[in-house]
Amino acid sequence: MARAADVLAQRHGADARKARTAGLLHDLARLFSAERLIEECERRGIPIDAFARAHPIVLHAPLGAALARERYGIGDPQILSAIAAHTVGAGGMSDLDCIVYLADGLEPGRSFDERAALWQLSLRALRAATRATIENSVDYLRRNGKEVAPQTLAALDEMRGLKRGHTIVDLIGVVQDAASEKKGEDFTAIDVAGRTILADTFAIVTGRSKIQTRAIADAVVERVKESGLPVMRVEGYADGTWILIDLGHVIVNVFTPDQRQFYNLERLWSEVEKRQAQGS
Repeated sequence: MARAADVLAQRHGADARKARTAGLLHDLARLFSAERLIEECERRGIPIDAFARAHPIVLHAPLGAALARERYGIGDPQILSAIAAHTVGAGGMSDLDCIVYLADGLEPGRSFDERAALWQLSLRALRAATRATIENSVDYLRRNGKEVAPQTLAALDEMRGLKRGHTIVDLIGVVQDAASEKKGEDFTAIDVAGRTILADTFAIVTGRSKIQTRAIADAVVERVKESGLPVMRVEGYADGTWILIDLGHVIVNVFTPDQRQFYNLERLWSEVEKRQAQGS
């Protein structure tokens, strides 16, 4: 795991020494019993929420950070944060947090189907890989009827572009207002939550020309950023017939009329929903 952390740190310009140190010390409490994990955390005043009390194994991460400080004199807050967040993630993850989280979750000893693809992504795009890995974990847990840690959901919300106090409805409203300002037509939002890990909502709007689709896209990006929310990526801007704007929870599709009719995402996703309903 330390080797994987080293590779990612060097690839993304982070401090490789800190990554290796966190990688070497991240599992100091991993073999403690559930009872000992709770006891040791309580003795140190480490917070134990309802999820951790029901699943004590996750406490080995924050307890490991405490042991790294006590036993090995690690005082660097970045290293300690990376150790504490390596299991379930956290809101506000630093680059080093992401590196150690990915190194732990994607090390060669892991055997799940998506591991290799996620590792390759982690070498190219640190934040995108962290988001995709968290999404994969959440999807797996939910499909198997298991509870997801609140820290993991907080990390995912942030990676997908939502901050505390914002909702998906708020984000869709920002997008719709921006599109309307540029005379976008036939705005619609499709709920795809649970049907794809790409997003929770696909927003679709039409511009009558390439000039108008670019103007709509520019307005959406500007308004979203003004709202303090991130824009993950924009694709298709140069061509202008289908501009895709990834806002995390919401993916915006700005089409010219012929391209919207050709791809017909509304029908495509209604058919997906229909097939899933028939198969349930």
